[in-house]
Parts: sequence; structure tokens; C-alpha cells
Amino acid sequence: MIGKAAFSPAQMRNYRLAFGLTGAASLGASGWLFRDLADISQWVLKTDRHDVFETFRLRHRIADDKLMDYIFEVSVYFQATNPKPVFPTLGKIDPRLPPKEKIWGFNVGDDYVAITEDFVRDGGNGVRNMSIGGEPVVASWDKDAGSLGIFRRPSSAPIKQTVDVHGRVGGKGKPLERLNTVKNGAFWCVWATFFPQTRVNPNS
Repeated sequence: MIGKAAFSPAQMRNYRLAFGLTGAASLGASGWLFRDLADISQWVLKTDRHDVFETFRLRHRIADDKLMDYIFEVSVYFQATNPKPVFPTLGKIDPRLPPKEKIWGFNVGDDYVAITEDFVRDGGNGVRNMSIGGEPVVASWDKDAGSLGIFRRPSSAPIKQTVDVHGRVGGKGKPLERLNTVKNGAFWCVWATFFPQTRVNPNS
């Protein structure tokens, strides 16, 4: 079960009847057991029986936004915990990173790069200097804020101190310019499909 039970046992019995279920509350050989609305949402996602779902919603006067909240929660959870892509629309998966590895993808001109949180955190002081599209860039992990930031360096000289979440080197001075092409926390399988030319975790 995902999430807390939202309805009483009596309400759930009515919901099971709305789906034409028996007292066992299971769906034939599928073994699904409806314990709360999240379980029903999972069943709808698995079977694509949105017609049944809508009939159920109207019959029991359940607000559409509440049901959609559950469906969204279940979908996000499934996406995050399933190691493979959920939708069969992706072609060959780039093997350089696990499909569901979360990356920070960005570009300068035609030079596309993807970096991982571990890559940046493992750098000295949580810093990685690199050249992207011929421009000096720094990626830094601010452990106090729990945030990864990517900024333009003012010169080719490497930055060795942590750059905080505000872009200040060592937490002081004028903030660096934040790189504005960053897409943070994207799944690698999605990013690599759109930008197969991407360099991964470049050391320079």
C-alpha cells in the first residue's frame, strides 16, 4: 500500500462493490487487494481501466482532485522505484549510467554535459572544474544547503573552495553567474534520449 488509508473500512467495502469485487476484495487472479484509494489508483494505472475509475468517482462523489493526487503520488513512486523506464517509448538505453540515475544536464552552445551528484561530491571540497563549450564552469556541492549548483567561472583558474548555494566562493564575495541551461534531477534515460551526444562527468 502506498500512502495512508484515506477511508473507513465501511467506505472501502462500498468502493470494492463499486468495482464489482467480492468480499475477498481481490481482483480475480491478479491478486490485487484494495486497502485504500492508493491501491485502487494503482489498479487503474496497471489495467488502464479509467472508465471504471470515472464511474467509481462519480458514484461516490469523490472530488476529482483528490483522486488525481493519489494517481500522481502512485505514478511518481513507481517511476522513482522502478529501475527501468516505465513508458515503452525510449529506444536503446545509453549504458554509461543506470537508466534512472538522476543527473544535472546542461550545455554551452553545442557541448552537452551530464553530471551526477556523487561525481561532484567526490571532488575536492565538493567542487568540479570543467570546460564546457570552451567556457570555464564549476560545479559545486553545498553540503549545508544540500544543493548542487553549476556556475560560470570568472577565469580559467580553477576554483578550489566550495561554492555555496548563492554562488559565493567560500561563502564570501560577489556571487558567480549561475549557468542558466541546467536541468536538475533528470533521469539519465530521458536526458540521453534527447541529447545522445552528451559527455558524462567530464574531468576537465
